[in-house]
Amino acid sequence: MHRLSLLVIPALALSACAERPVAGPAHGVAGFESAQLDARAAVAAGDLTVASVNMYFGAPVDQIIDAPAEEVPAAVAEAWAILIQTDFPARARASAAQLAKHRPHLIGLQEAALLRTEPVFDPSTPAETEFLDFLTILVDELADVGAYYEVAVSQTTTDIELPKLEGVTPGGQPILSGVRLTDRDVILVRSDVAWSNAMSSLYSVFLGPSYDPTIPIAIDVLRGWTAVTATVSGIDVRFANTHLESEDRGPLHQIRTGQAFELTQVMMGETLPLIVVGDFNSGPGRPLGEGEYPAYDLMLDAGYTDVWTHPSAPSARGNSCCHADDLSNTRPQFAQRIDLIFAKNLAGLMQPSGKTVVGPCRHRLSPRLAEPAGRDAVGQPAGRDANGGEVSRPHRRCALRRPSGRARYFFLRLLALFLLLLLVFLPLPAPTLRAARPAATATPATATAFPVVLSARFVPGLAAAFAAARFICLTFFWVAFFAAATFLPAACLVAA
Repeated sequence: MHRLSLLVIPALALSACAERPVAGPAHGVAGFESAQLDARAAVAAGDLTVASVNMYFGAPVDQIIDAPAEEVPAAVAEAWAILIQTDFPARARASAAQLAKHRPHLIGLQEAALLRTEPVFDPSTPAETEFLDFLTILVDELADVGAYYEVAVSQTTTDIELPKLEGVTPGGQPILSGVRLTDRDVILVRSDVAWSNAMSSLYSVFLGPSYDPTIPIAIDVLRGWTAVTATVSGIDVRFANTHLESEDRGPLHQIRTGQAFELTQVMMGETLPLIVVGDFNSGPGRPLGEGEYPAYDLMLDAGYTDVWTHPSAPSARGNSCCHADDLSNTRPQFAQRIDLIFAKNLAGLMQPSGKTVVGPCRHRLSPRLAEPAGRDAVGQPAGRDANGGEVSRPHRRCALRRPSGRARYFFLRLLALFLLLLLVFLPLPAPTLRAARPAATATPATATAFPVVLSARFVPGLAAAFAAARFICLTFFWVAFFAAATFLPAACLVAA
C-alpha cells in the first residue's frame, strides 16, 4: 500500500516575497530555508504538497460596503488608488518565486480577482475592458520561473460593478467611470498531476440584503467552495478550497459559521483522503463575536484535523494575518492564524510531515503613495493623473533583501566613525626641517638664523601637502557618507 506524507504550505500572496529567507513573524515560524529543503525532500520522496494562497484584492473594501450610496463613488476611487499602489503584478511575481521553490501539487487560491473597467459608468451594461486578471498574471508568473500549473476549477463568487469618481465638471457634476470586481475561488493543479471530478458551488448563506433584508449593507457578498480529485503517487486525494465570510459585527459572524457548516455537509460523504484549505477568517488569535461558535471549532468538531497542530509535523504558531490594508507596514504584525489547512480520512494512507508560512515580503512604498489615499481639489484620486493614469508606482523590495532601518543607520554610524578615525590617525608624512650644513665661513649668527630661513622656505609647502591630504580625506568621508545614505537603500529596492 502506498503511503504519502503531507507537506502543507499556508502561503500568503499579499505578503510573499522572492528571496525572502525569513518565513513569518518574530515569534518564530519555521525558517524559509529549512522549509525549502523540507519541501524538496518531500517532493523527492513522493509526498503531497499543498498550499493556500489569499491573493488579496490590494485594497480594503469595507469602507465601500459600509458607505452611503452618495459616497460610494468617492470610496471606490480611494480604494482604486490603494489598489494601484499595492501593485498586484509585483506581488504575483514574488509569490510565484516562492511557490516555485516549494512546487506544491495543489494550490487553493482566494480573492483571485478579475478587474474590468468602462470609461462611463452604466449600470445596465457590465464593464468588459480587462484591467487586471489576478489569476492569469499569477499562472504566467509561475510559468516564467518554470512552475507550470493549470486551472482545474474556478468559482465566481461576488461580481459587482460600482461607479468610481474621476473628477467633476466645471458645473460641479461628478464624472463617473465604472469598475467591475469579479471575485473567484480557484484550484491550481501542477501540470504533472492527474486530476478529475472538479466541482464548485456558492453557499446559500451569505452577507447581503438578498439573503437577509435586515443586513445593513447594499451589496451581496457571495462566498463559495471548489474541489477536485488529484492522483499523487497512485493515491487519489480530494482537495477543496474555500473563503468564508469575514464580517464580525453583531450577529453577522453567524454567516461564517453557517458557511462552514454547509461545507462540512457537502464533504460529509467523502471517503477519499480529504484536504480542505482556505481563508476561514476564523482560528487561533481571531477575536470572537458575542456568542460566536467559531467556524474553526466547527471544523474540528466535524472530525477535521488542523494540520498545523498535528504532532508529527511540529512547528511554531504559523500566524498569517494581518498586514495593513494598504500594505504600508514595513514589518509583519501577524497575530491570527486564519489561513488554514484541514485534513480528514488520512488514517493508514498519509500523515502531515511539515508545514511553513511562505513570506512575508517586507516592502516600502514610494513616499507619495505611502501617504493615506485622498483626493485633490477637484476630487481626483491620489496617485492618479487627470486621465486616470498612474502617477508613480510602489517599489517592492523583493529581489534583494534590504537591511532594516535600525541596522542601516547603525551601519552608517559605524562607517562615519571609521572614517573619522581614519582621518585622525591616518599616518601622513610629518614635516621634518633639516638645515643644510652651514658654510665654514658662516658666522654664528648666520648659522643660528639658517634653520629659520629654511623653515620659512620649505614649511609652507609641507603645510599645503597636509591641507591637501586632509581635504581629500574629508571629501572622501562626506562622499562616502552621502552615497551610503542615498544609494544603499536605493540599491536594495526593485522598482515594480
